This record gives sequence, structure tokens and C-alpha cells, in this order.
Amino acid sequence: MVLRLRLATGKIKEYRTSYSHSGEGSTYHTKCGTFWADCPKREDECDHLDCAIDAAERETFGAFLFLAFTLLVVVASGGLSQVGAIFKSGWYILAAAIGALIWLLMVYALYRSNMDKNELNEFANKGTIAGVMAWKEEGSK
Repeated sequence: MVLRLRLATGKIKEYRTSYSHSGEGSTYHTKCGTFWADCPKREDECDHLDCAIDAAERETFGAFLFLAFTLLVVVASGGLSQVGAIFKSGWYILAAAIGALIWLLMVYALYRSNMDKNELNEFANKGTIAGVMAWKEEGSK
């Protein structure tokens, strides 16, 4: 079961506790040592606060590395100086649009994972999320 936190407003927030580990094969792990060969179902994950914080931190770091790497590739290839030349062909326009969409989705993923990390750290330190009292949902381990 994923970590579920109930806010005093009645809203329930869920946080994944597993993270992907790429190597010889993509596996999923938690900080407490549980692992799966494939992406686990939400109900199969643990509900440890430390595991959720670790997963959010790893997701934030992964999204940041992806954005930094793609920006480095664009700058190194001189892509920013050749924007006018890129749009002379329809295929380049399509490729640029798909690349921009992927980049924007990763910016959103970075934003969401960073927000999750901040919310979990606030809950761990103060017992609140965005200043609203919160507690672990009943039925969680």
C-alpha cells in the first residue's frame, strides 16, 4: 500500500514509495529494501514515510539530471544558434515540437516530484502539509 496521508480538510494524498533502478534490467526498490522485477502495483508498495521521501528525492534528482543533460546536448550541438535553419523542414519542426513537449513534461515531473518531496519533509518535521494538519491514513501499516 502506498503512503496515504489524510489532511484535516478530508483530502487524502498518496505518495509512491518505490523508485526505478536501471541497470541490467529495470527493477523497482524501496529504501527499506523491498524490490520488484517490474513496476509494483500501488497496493503492493510499503507505506513507510522514509521510503516515500527517498523515492521523491530520487525522482526529483532524475528529472533534474535529464533536463540538465538535454540542455547540455542542445547547447553543445549549437542547436540554439540554428533555430532559424531548423524550421526550414517540416520534419525538423515535428522533431523540435516533440522534443519541446518531452522537455515540458519533464519540467512538470520535476515540479511535481519536488512538491511531493517538500510536502513529505514538512509532514515528517511538523505533521502538516502546506500548513494543514495531516496524519497517516488508517489502514496503513
